[in-house]
Amino acid sequence: MMRLSGLLLLMVMSAPAMAQEQPAQLSIAAIVNDSVISSLDYQERMRLVLGLSGRADDPRAQQLAKKQVMQTLVDETLKLQEAKRYNIVISDADISEAQGRIEQAQGRKPGTLEAFVAQQGLPVESFRKQLEGEVAWSKLVSRVVRRNVRVSDDEVLRAQQRLAAGKKVEELQIASIVFPVANPADVETISGIARDVRSQLIAGADAQSLLSEYQQRTPLEFGPLTWVQREMVHADIGNALQKIEVGGITPPVMTPSGIQLVRLMDKRSFSNAPQSNAEVALKQIVLRLDDSVTDYEIKVMMDVAKQLREYPGSCTQQGIGGVENFEGLEIDVNYVRTTLMNMSADVRPLVEPLRVTQVSEPFAAPDGIHMLMLCERIDMPAALPDREEVKQLVFQEKLALEAEKYLRRLRREALIDVRL
Repeated sequence: MMRLSGLLLLMVMSAPAMAQEQPAQLSIAAIVNDSVISSLDYQERMRLVLGLSGRADDPRAQQLAKKQVMQTLVDETLKLQEAKRYNIVISDADISEAQGRIEQAQGRKPGTLEAFVAQQGLPVESFRKQLEGEVAWSKLVSRVVRRNVRVSDDEVLRAQQRLAAGKKVEELQIASIVFPVANPADVETISGIARDVRSQLIAGADAQSLLSEYQQRTPLEFGPLTWVQREMVHADIGNALQKIEVGGITPPVMTPSGIQLVRLMDKRSFSNAPQSNAEVALKQIVLRLDDSVTDYEIKVMMDVAKQLREYPGSCTQQGIGGVENFEGLEIDVNYVRTTLMNMSADVRPLVEPLRVTQVSEPFAAPDGIHMLMLCERIDMPAALPDREEVKQLVFQEKLALEAEKYLRRLRREALIDVRL
């Protein structure tokens, strides 16, 4: 049986209470073949979607939801009509089972989901109707579409190879200037200062002198030069970075930390899966930090780590060369043997390109600043993912594609008259 729609699962993740609204005057919102979608059906579903998404008072969300809700109701009607044509019956037990799967996914107690919807003052019948449409479609796809889906050995092998290679992950090297905003009334003034700073930096002004001057007028904070995955960047900063080239500076961007200027220093991409399942022996150097460390202190320690990186000692040496020059630091050195496959996606790109005796760039972790020295590497072919698991994954992908084609055919052949 296919999964319930992700939208429905997302809708019931959390929801603020909503007051019960009066039903709208009954009229025809749409006709789908010989079925009528009333204006009450439409208004109830709008209340359900907006209420469970927590955006009932957001005019933009309301506008975006109008077309989406109507399309959902039309598709739902087509699904139920087609299920009826195949004599598929949806029982109360089917609805309860569907609710149970959502409850389990969210960690709710069994049998509490419908009561939760009612407690929010939202239309339970509309919620059950949506569940009924999803269950009907799942049964229909299992009966009609599933039998026509085949997966060849070549498709499985290509999928195994694709998964083993991983996907390309883009990383950006960025440096930022943050202009904190303590009072919302100051946003425009601080934005103006940020625009002035950006203009002068683009014109070639000396950054250190310029920022020293502006620090006398407004608080400034400096984000450390760092590599970050594009998908982890704040959405508004990410959008701004897409519009500039390496070396460019974004316009001022409002973020929870304040108004930011971000310079794109460099970018690179790598596979999130290792090219081989190499076994590696690493010398791990950690500059310990306590819980009270400040962002400035982290930046200073990163600079110290870069100096230590020049004197890591040998792989057989229990310590770091030149460590006597860094008195007062708590430095741990230990040895780790592992495989690239077992490394986290954040650390692996730092180790994978290293040659024996090379040291990775310093990186911050909860317990301190880390560096890794490659002492030994034994390459082994990367293992392909489990064949049966991949076959099932490919089957589900093809099933979803065929189900979507089936629904498009139903839309194309139906008589649909939307009147809103």
